[in-house]
Amino acid sequence: MDVRIAYASETGRAEALAWRCRSWLRLRNVTTSDPVPLDALTSESTTTIIFAATAGDGAPPSNGKKFWSTLLRKGAPRLDGKRYALYGLGDARYGAKFNAFARRLDARLAQLGAARLCERSLGDACTVEGAESLLPGFFARLSPALGISESLEASLQGRVGDEAPDRVEDYAPPVTIKMVDEGSTIQAYERRLLAKEGCASIAQATLSTTQRLTDENWWQEVRHVVFSASVTYAPGDVAVLVPRNAPRHVQAVLRALQKNDRTISLQTPVTSSLVNGTVEDVLSTCLDLATPLPQRSLGILALFVVGEDDTSKEQRQKLKELATVQGGPLYRDYVRSERRGVADVLVDFDRCAPSLEALLDACPRLRPRHYSIASCSTDTIELCVARALLETPLGRKVYGLCSSWLCDLREGTLLIGVRRGEFSPIEQDPLVFVGPGTGVAPARAFARSQPRNDMLLFFGCRHESKDRLYADEFAGLSKLEVDVSVSRHTDASQRRYVTKALRARATDVAHWILDRNARFYIAGNAKMAADVALALCDCLAPRCGGSQKAAALLRRLEREGRFATEAFG
Repeated sequence: MDVRIAYASETGRAEALAWRCRSWLRLRNVTTSDPVPLDALTSESTTTIIFAATAGDGAPPSNGKKFWSTLLRKGAPRLDGKRYALYGLGDARYGAKFNAFARRLDARLAQLGAARLCERSLGDACTVEGAESLLPGFFARLSPALGISESLEASLQGRVGDEAPDRVEDYAPPVTIKMVDEGSTIQAYERRLLAKEGCASIAQATLSTTQRLTDENWWQEVRHVVFSASVTYAPGDVAVLVPRNAPRHVQAVLRALQKNDRTISLQTPVTSSLVNGTVEDVLSTCLDLATPLPQRSLGILALFVVGEDDTSKEQRQKLKELATVQGGPLYRDYVRSERRGVADVLVDFDRCAPSLEALLDACPRLRPRHYSIASCSTDTIELCVARALLETPLGRKVYGLCSSWLCDLREGTLLIGVRRGEFSPIEQDPLVFVGPGTGVAPARAFARSQPRNDMLLFFGCRHESKDRLYADEFAGLSKLEVDVSVSRHTDASQRRYVTKALRARATDVAHWILDRNARFYIAGNAKMAADVALALCDCLAPRCGGSQKAAALLRRLEREGRFATEAFG
């Protein structure tokens, strides 16, 4: 039996799980080729395992859109005789859109006659365990269908699926490294990453200015970051960047590797491309040193604990335990809840000295990050960046990798790609925009690009003055009306969220949409976006003849591109 593996991945997580599935199958002597994007799947495939993420507001990822469109066509070919298994990667904070693409794909494949190898799994990224936590159970259900003689109980015990061997001598990392004298090709590698993200334009950008928008005494730092770049884009477009790891993380890993900064050439199955660069370049740009390590990676690190004294034995045993299913609660507490990446783990387990090949196998790849463009100029790209900060249960402060890099940036040149976002050009239409916090970025772009268009902005912040972004600038735009909600107002009676503001102006909102043919766009936190959609439905219901008809109207407007959401985290 030849099993194909395909993925539809926007951030790389589904792709990474597809490669883990390949390792799991090959360890069990099942014939399989390298994973391919869903769009590259051919009709010859009879048995396929699919890992499908959901992009944006329930849409297929860019490398699965063509395949999905083919399935939706009238007269789409029957899939009788085809077999598939499906693992979805989603985020429950998207509400009804949780794993939307995976669920729709599963239903459509079955509708066309394909047979399920096993029950689908729908991973949830916002759980402590992460979207990959259902993988052992998925593999256990898949085993009988593929003729793998592993009982359910045996499959769920021991290490997680694609485990590391017990001895370092038996470990063969799927990566090739050699020392070279050639220069760096890191920038070419970055271009390939940005191209894979669907960027229509990629340009050299130089930092021009960076300005703090929030009060110096305010707890959260939000900055307006301006890059000089010759690139064409439209309001609603998204900037895509490849961030850099924090220098302290890079240095921590370099110390553990005990490597000099020679130039190396490497090729990994996930990148599928050759990269030349110094070890420090590779650590800075290619690997995610801050994202919580996958559970399997701890088993790999255990192989490289040096020494046989009590401390070394204890660290080796603890890493092995963390990599097992039985060690799941310990893994959740130590890695997931505390957000420990490989740099943190190598500091705690200081007897671990992995090879660079092992590190490349164990670490997630550093994926490009997306930011809504806050400008409309042809020679600058302007971003509104909030430094992400999370406090863990043990009180550790963990800062966002990309947001911290951008907020700390004071000079330099980098590559920036541009791709279409969720919002269509508004042309001459009026626009109602809900954009609390940094979700205001695309609203700023629309307001500056179409100063003659009527626009109603529902903005939300925590304090009436300390984090009210772009307040002075917006006050100078005569066609823009800003309705501000302050959730932590010093006057408790004035506290409210944007959903309350929306409902308070239900008649106005319905008038803008139903009588003035205004577009309605939402940008910001995923939970907020879902709540706003419900509030909007309530605003329209009296004029539409009830909630069901209002919801049907929103679905139609969504299909027409007149109602859209750009949600994150």
